[in-house]
Amino acid sequence: MKQTLAEIRRSRGVTKGAMVNLLEVSYPTYQRYERDPGCMRVADLDKVCRFLHVRRDEIFLPRDLN
Repeated sequence: MKQTLAEIRRSRGVTKGAMVNLLEVSYPTYQRYERDPGCMRVADLDKVCRFLHVRRDEIFLPRDLN
């Protein structure tokens, strides 16, 4: 079952601040990623997946990543 990025992050006990530091983006930018992960750059999505130990297809992505 797919989960949102926020659900996965919280289930791993990871803070938004840790994700901001990992991705080197602003807090508002990361908040936008959680609302719409489809707007995230593919390189950042891959970094998030490695950090949270999930595959891309486990994250609910409402838009195409092209």
